[in-house]
Amino acid sequence: GVQVVSQRQESTGSAINQTVSPTSVIAITRKASYTDILPSLNLAYDLGSGHRIRFAAAKVLARPRMDEMRANFTPSFGNPCGGSPPCVPGQTVNPWSASGGNPLLEPWRAKAVDLSYEWYFGRASYISIAGFYKKLDNYIYTQRRTFDFTGLPLPPTAANIPAGVNISPIGQIDQPANGKGGSIKGIELSAALEFGRITSILDGFGFIGSYSYTKSNLKPTASVDPNVVQATRIPGLTGTVYNLTGYYEKNGFQARASYRYRSAFKGEVT
Repeated sequence: GVQVVSQRQESTGSAINQTVSPTSVIAITRKASYTDILPSLNLAYDLGSGHRIRFAAAKVLARPRMDEMRANFTPSFGNPCGGSPPCVPGQTVNPWSASGGNPLLEPWRAKAVDLSYEWYFGRASYISIAGFYKKLDNYIYTQRRTFDFTGLPLPPTAANIPAGVNISPIGQIDQPANGKGGSIKGIELSAALEFGRITSILDGFGFIGSYSYTKSNLKPTASVDPNVVQATRIPGLTGTVYNLTGYYEKNGFQARASYRYRSAFKGEVT
């Protein structure tokens, strides 16, 4: 199948300049639009006797969070001439910085391939192994980028910068932005077994379990220092996860006990 997704996004917010008194608030509006064509393919082949092979391939996307697309940002103004050696006339300094959202964010985009083998050997018993690979064209994480602060009034602290020193409107902003390239791949194992298939004494008892291993290989992104490279981790991405569940279901009665393990991951607080 083919799906066409047309997206238009717009955010109106404020540039809240707390470096001046009274605080300066400037209304800003930014917008963007994107159109994506998303083909997909799903195939299943029955080998007989409960054995099946499944294959899927697709282009997929996920939209940014609403708070990531906010237009608001809060500038700050430093004093680059407060250290040693001092600034000299004719020198250009970049004291502006900020944090905020990014209304121009593009969606997460990826090409995904999945292949699985399944064997069903009972009413509630099966074994499955699957592999997946996702090539990321776009992903989102917080970057430090250049930003034009033209139009914002200079704060009183700008008087600390010596006369003759040029104050550039170009500074840095920490905001969500799109990274390019990289991949996510892994394997998934799952199984379910009715213990009554082993012995009638255990009829009603059973087990369900799954294990997944995921590896991310995103292209590193340059940090503020061009001589330093920072690896990028996707928040919430876990390398290893497994679930174990034992159950009893018979004569209208049901009981379960479950255990879940998740390896360390990068979290985020909104």
